[in-house]
Amino acid sequence: MKLKKKIIITSIVIIGLAILFGCYKVKTSYIYNDDETIIDVSNEIVESIKTIENLEERRKTIDFAVEHNMISQEQAQKLINEIQQ
Repeated sequence: MKLKKKIIITSIVIIGLAILFGCYKVKTSYIYNDDETIIDVSNEIVESIKTIENLEERRKTIDFAVEHNMISQEQAQKLINEIQQ
């Protein structure tokens, strides 16, 4: 009986430490700014796409970003309109 209690307590401690470590890793990841707000990556992607000089490559990158929900359809339309001008 004592062995079961030790195993249960050890398991609870390990699970608790794993949860705390996971929370720490999320808070220190690239997802958050220093002021703990979530980074808006879509604007960075739009700016990156604007720097692509090859128009065909830019269009492919826009399509890829929309397919993978990296940018919105409205942002993609603005970028396409810039290409056409």
